[in-house]
Amino acid sequence: MRFSIKLVLSYSFTHPTSSSGRRVRNLYKHSLKTEGWTVLTANLRKFEDDEVIQIDDVLTSSIPIISQSKSRVKQRLKKVVSYFLWPDRSILWSIKATLYVLKITRNMTDEKPVRVVGVGYPFSNLLAGAIIKWFRKKKCFYIAHFIDGFYLINKGNDTSFIFQPLNYLAERFIISISDKVIVNKCKEEDFKKVFPSYLEKVVFVNETAGRIINVENLENFEKNRYFFAGSLYKKIREPSKVIDYFFRTKNIFIMAGNINDCQSALHDINSSKIQHLGMLSHNELMEQYSRAEFLVNIDNQDSDQQPPGKIIEYMSLQKPIINFYKGRSISGKVLKTSALRVDSYLEINIEDKVEENIKKICDFKPLIKGEIFRLEDTYEQLGNIYNEKPY
Repeated sequence: MRFSIKLVLSYSFTHPTSSSGRRVRNLYKHSLKTEGWTVLTANLRKFEDDEVIQIDDVLTSSIPIISQSKSRVKQRLKKVVSYFLWPDRSILWSIKATLYVLKITRNMTDEKPVRVVGVGYPFSNLLAGAIIKWFRKKKCFYIAHFIDGFYLINKGNDTSFIFQPLNYLAERFIISISDKVIVNKCKEEDFKKVFPSYLEKVVFVNETAGRIINVENLENFEKNRYFFAGSLYKKIREPSKVIDYFFRTKNIFIMAGNINDCQSALHDINSSKIQHLGMLSHNELMEQYSRAEFLVNIDNQDSDQQPPGKIIEYMSLQKPIINFYKGRSISGKVLKTSALRVDSYLEINIEDKVEENIKKICDFKPLIKGEIFRLEDTYEQLGNIYNEKPY
C-alpha cells in the first residue's frame, strides 16, 4: 500500500525553546524530509521549508512568544487563558489543523489513504489526529506518538483540575482509534497497567534527544566545573537544594536556561562560583558543555513525569553526570541502561542528609575517558515506524 499524503501534526515544531518541538525537527531532518513527509505546525516562528505548513494560532497571535525577560505580564496572561482551555493551550490551533486536513482529504480515495502522525506534547495534537481518523476511517492510517510521556500519567500538564476527568476518556479514545501508538519505554509499566487491552498496537521506544550534538572537541574542560542546562519549574524541577549543595563546596556551578517561576530560588546567587547565564544560543551552550567537567541533571520531582529530555542530550556528550532526584529517581533507569561503567554517573536523593550528599559530590571523581554511555539511534527507529506498512 502506498500513501499519497504523509502528515505530521506538531504544534511545537517551530517553537524557539520547546524541547518537544526540537525533537520533532531532529526527526524531520534525520529521515522524514527525505521520505516525503509534510509537517503541519503553528506559526510560532518563521520556518523556511516547502514541506512545512504553518497555521496561525489564535492565542499565540494575540500574545506572541518573545523573550522571557520582557514578557512576564503577557506570559502570565497566557497562562490564565490557557487554564480554561481543554485539553491544553494548543487546542485552538489543533481545531484549525483538523479542519485543514479534513478539507484536503475530502476527495481522497480509499486506495491511497493519508498517513497522519499526531505528536504530543501538547496533547491536543494527538486528539486532532484521532478526530481526523474518526472522520476518515478508511482514508487515514493514524499513529499517535506520545513523545513526552502519555497524558493521563502526566496528570494533564497544563490542564485545569476542573477538566481532568475528561483526560482519561480523551486518552482512551485516542489509543483505541489509533492504528499504532508510540510510547516512551520509561512509561511502559504505567501504560501496561492503565491500558492493557491495547498493547498489540503499541511500540515502546527510547527517549529522543533534544539536540543532536557533535561530541568532538569536548574533552578539554575546566576541573571541578559543573554545568546544568534546562528549564526550571517550581513544582517539578526546583533548584534550591542543588544550589545550596554547591554553595558549600569549592566547585564552580553554572546554570543556563529558562527560569520560569523559580526566580526566588535564583535570587542573589551570582558569584564567582555559582551563576545563572539565562538563555544561551547553540554556540554558547556548546561552549559551556565543552568547559564543564561534570553535567548536572535536576530530575523531575513529580514522580508521574518522565525523565527530562535533557538526560539523553547529556549522555551523548560522554561526560560524567550527577542526577539530583527527590525520593524516587526518574532518570536513574535511563542512566543505568545506557551507562558503560558504574562510575559514569552519580545519583543523589535531595531528601537525604545534606552533609552526606555534599560528601558524595566531592568524592565523585571518576577516572573515565572516551565513551561512557551507549545510545541507540532512536530517530532512525522512529523514522522506520512512521514509514512501515500497516499490513
